[in-house]
Amino acid sequence: MPSECVHGVVEVKSRLDGRELRDACEKIKRAKSLPKTAYSPSLGFEHEIIFYGRPYRYTPTAGLIFAFDSMGLEEVASQFARWCAGQDAALVPDGIWILGKGYLLWAPPRGENFEPRPAPGYEIAVVRAHPSDDIMLQLAIHLSLLFAYAWMPPLKLQDYGGGASEGEIISRLPVPDGLVRPGNGDAGQPPSATGAAHGSTPAPPP
Repeated sequence: MPSECVHGVVEVKSRLDGRELRDACEKIKRAKSLPKTAYSPSLGFEHEIIFYGRPYRYTPTAGLIFAFDSMGLEEVASQFARWCAGQDAALVPDGIWILGKGYLLWAPPRGENFEPRPAPGYEIAVVRAHPSDDIMLQLAIHLSLLFAYAWMPPLKLQDYGGGASEGEIISRLPVPDGLVRPGNGDAGQPPSATGAAHGSTPAPPP
C-alpha cells in the first residue's frame, strides 16, 4: 500500500515490557518515517494544517500502541519517556493504551486537556483507568480525534510505476461517425425499452 494512503498504524502487544515497548516504538517510528510525496499538483486549493508543531499539506501517519497487559503503568511511562528523549515529535507514538490499566497521552505543559498528537515541549500524561471504566471508549474517542478529518491530496500512483513499461500501441482504429458531445443528437440516450434499433421510433404504450 502506498504510504500516502496510510493515515495510521497500531502496534498490538500481548504484554508490554521494556523490550516490547522499545520494539513497538521503533516500528511506529519506521512507519511514520516513510515519505509521502506521490501527490498530484494542487488545482488551486492548498490545504495546510499544523501537526507536531509544523505545517503539513496532508494528514501525517499516526501511531498507537495497544497492549492486553503490561508492567506497571508508571514504569511504562518512565521507560517511554526515556525512549522519547531527543526524538522528533512527529515520529513518536501518539498514545499507549493498556487494557484494564489505563493509557498514556500527550498534553501541553500545565495543560488540563489531552491532545491527540504530541508537539515539541509536550508532556506524557499518565491516566489510570477506573476499575468500572472501559478504556475502549476513550480509545475510540482518541481515534476519532486523529482520523475524523484525515485528508490527503489526490494520489499520484504513477510515481510508484518506476521503470515499468506501459506497453506498446500496436494499432489505432477510428470510431465510425466519431464521438459526439453529451446532448448532441441522441448521444447518451438509453436504448428504448422495446429494444428498437437506434434511430427508430418505438411503438407507443397500449
